[in-house]
Amino acid sequence: YLIKADDGWILRRARYYRGAIQDEDENRQGEALLRELTVQPEMNDKNFLLLREAVRLLPHGGHHVPLTEMRQLALDIEQQDPGFTSLRIKLHTWPETADAAQVRLAGRQASGEKANRYQRLAELIELVTLPSGQPLGDAYQLGLGQSADRPQGDEAELSAFIRFSRASQLLQQSRAARDRLSDPHRQLDRLINSLDLEHAFYRSANQLLQKLPEASRRQRLAWIEQGLDALYGIGFLSRRQLSSQQQAIRALLKKPLSTTTYQRELSHLTRISRWAEQNLRFHFEQPANRLARLEPAVNNFFQERLRSSPLMPLALMIDSLLNDSQQLRGAGQSMFEQPVTGLQPLNPGLARGRLEIVTDPVGHKYQADGIYLLPETIAELPPVAGILTRNAGNSLSHIQLLARNLGIPNLAIAEQMVAELSQHAGEIIVLAVSPAGVVRIEADSA
Repeated sequence: YLIKADDGWILRRARYYRGAIQDEDENRQGEALLRELTVQPEMNDKNFLLLREAVRLLPHGGHHVPLTEMRQLALDIEQQDPGFTSLRIKLHTWPETADAAQVRLAGRQASGEKANRYQRLAELIELVTLPSGQPLGDAYQLGLGQSADRPQGDEAELSAFIRFSRASQLLQQSRAARDRLSDPHRQLDRLINSLDLEHAFYRSANQLLQKLPEASRRQRLAWIEQGLDALYGIGFLSRRQLSSQQQAIRALLKKPLSTTTYQRELSHLTRISRWAEQNLRFHFEQPANRLARLEPAVNNFFQERLRSSPLMPLALMIDSLLNDSQQLRGAGQSMFEQPVTGLQPLNPGLARGRLEIVTDPVGHKYQADGIYLLPETIAELPPVAGILTRNAGNSLSHIQLLARNLGIPNLAIAEQMVAELSQHAGEIIVLAVSPAGVVRIEADSA
């Protein structure tokens, strides 16, 4: 992971030496190791996530879409070009094919190796987001679907939802099929193919997200319901967790539906992100903590894997319904005793601290008792009392994962409210965010 995400890591200056890495040997031994692992009794359903991540990360001659490379390259460019920050945030949150043109435009003034980095990033964006029929074709060649289910005509012309739905179903079937296979070659082939399916899911989900503002509640719930199969198929949910979330979806699709039930079942859906993170940490937290003593960057593995997975588009879909629910219920929001709108609660909590308006989030000196208004989400932030971020946020942003793990109240604030809040910079305030979406920002008092 570190070699791929950190520009070569300890091999940064050696990886291009002739003979430094023997690809043939690496792939041959990696493939042999993975085939052996696939037939080990302990690699049962409980350890499916561990096995699949091994296939994703270890060399074996197969391939997978470099979402991690795209995100890391955007971060590297930002460090050299501070004006690239807004585009980097966009790519980390919701990459679209049109972003490739923006990257090429931003790189017009660059030359040499810098120009190559912009061009490579644009190519990666297109690879990640453009629709393609190939992954689903591979899936059917490996027998994951019945012949009667195979779509007719050009698969590239299928609607985004059909591709999204089929990729989800095939990921679920791929995991279920493992129990019926004993041949290690077929086991590994299916796991490698599921990486292609994950890519197909991500691209089709990206197309659906472009239609999110106009989609009805029922459409969004249908998308989420299909997406649950994908999360189970990649090992992020157990069978029990999948069943629990499917019950919540069924409750949300019933008529009539009260706002109380709507809020309660949506709250249950938000557990998907926490469960996925816990399942990932179950397998990797102990070795990550051990390695972090030498290389703290390994801690980024968890947030990077979550954000480059099918969980990311599903989290955005769920967030959109949560915002809708809060508007329906009229969840109270007030700022300095005045009712307001435009506060998006992301993580509940209660905090008292000095309000600071941050203009340079990377170079700012943070205090544990401070409440900070940040201009954008950032990758690293020490523990603080409260967090507010300008403009939209989502439940899988770097800041949100930090806030959730440390119990820090966190919300996104609309741009038109920043000026009013800034008038209280330097004052001690109280920030309260309830699990039901009620938000209070008040001057300190008894």
